[in-house]
Amino acid sequence: MKIQTYINKKLPNLNDKKILIFGATGTLGKSLTNILIEKNAKVIISGRDEDRLKEMKKKYDSKVDILKLDFFDIISMKQGIERIKLLSLDYLFLNAGIFYPKRSLNKDGLELHFMVNAWGPYYLIKKTLPMLHKNKTNVIITSSISCYHQKLTEDILNERYLQGTAIYGKTKLLQLQLMKHLESKAKNNDTNVKFFYGHPGITSSKISLELHPLLKTIIKFGAMPPEKACLSLLTGTFQPWKPDCWTGPRGPLQLRGFPKQRRIKKKIMQISQKDFTKICQMERILEKKYGL
Repeated sequence: MKIQTYINKKLPNLNDKKILIFGATGTLGKSLTNILIEKNAKVIISGRDEDRLKEMKKKYDSKVDILKLDFFDIISMKQGIERIKLLSLDYLFLNAGIFYPKRSLNKDGLELHFMVNAWGPYYLIKKTLPMLHKNKTNVIITSSISCYHQKLTEDILNERYLQGTAIYGKTKLLQLQLMKHLESKAKNNDTNVKFFYGHPGITSSKISLELHPLLKTIIKFGAMPPEKACLSLLTGTFQPWKPDCWTGPRGPLQLRGFPKQRRIKKKIMQISQKDFTKICQMERILEKKYGL
């Protein structure tokens, strides 16, 4: 099946639906934006780089609006959240992510991967839940198959961070577990918000430029174009919600192919009491020290 055939067959007309995309200036984000505009949605693009946002605005003109928000900057994040609280959203794509940049701390001493991949998105959803509940918003989270090969350790809960695929996988795992934790609390409060999880598999993107030469070769011959990779995320606009499931490529090892919904492995979703206690402690520290 061709990509456009799948889009025409599966994706509904999103006429007048309001959609916010984080990570809109990246490879997947641009593909999401293109397809959603094609489906007549009202798209709000968000990212860290204002110049790149303005470039996209120039391209799409009145078809998109801009909302600058940097998960690595506490002030920017809080200002952006206050703007989001005033919106009426049908879909919210949490697509922002950092893969390979070296370990970096912001002016408050918080680490880049931790904030952008995990804590920032979690904090945003936690603070905007009343608005999301009111509008029956679908929250669509870009996860990663690399979660399957990691586990939470002390590295993720303090400043001794790893690099490359290890820290990416760990922070994406933390994001998934934080979101499931938030989802369970929201469910207990009888929320209208639906959480959808998707992972794109192997994708042709800027991430591959930073990889080991052997992995670059594998990706060169095995990666999907971003237009196909983002289909797993777009299923959140039409696919029935199922608990403890995510959508990714249907091919071998979930690396490539058209989307297929599967149950998430239990070992990924289970948080040990020790890790849960540490996460709660970390939340109290971040709230007390930074207001997060």
